[in-house]
Amino acid sequence: MTVRELVTKVDLMPDPHGDGLSFSACFVARAADGREVVVFDDRGWTASLGAADADPWALMDAAVIEATARDVVGPDEDDEDAAERHWRWVAEILTEHGIAAEATHLERLPHEVVLSDRLVARLTREQHR
Repeated sequence: MTVRELVTKVDLMPDPHGDGLSFSACFVARAADGREVVVFDDRGWTASLGAADADPWALMDAAVIEATARDVVGPDEDDEDAAERHWRWVAEILTEHGIAAEATHLERLPHEVVLSDRLVARLTREQHR
């Protein structure tokens, strides 16, 4: 079984500090047969404008969330060695789940970002304010 594409699933989470927006990111490999294997689900980020009266939604849209999600799941840096280590690590995780994967193949795969229904609904509400 081989990996067909990579998917990051993003959801809106409660902000622990109450002054920003928090997101979770679950990184998944989708196999050729449609099976999905969670590579890791412990990633996320919080966006805040810093000012108490600032609206964090004012600068937030789907494109910003998608780009940030790709950064959050890695590779972390533009450093070629760091990227190579990242893709080897992802390949090892997938191999542990019974999916044959090579780092060089993984880094060239399409990477889709899917926003949760709750997040899409919130973005839609914000656009119509």
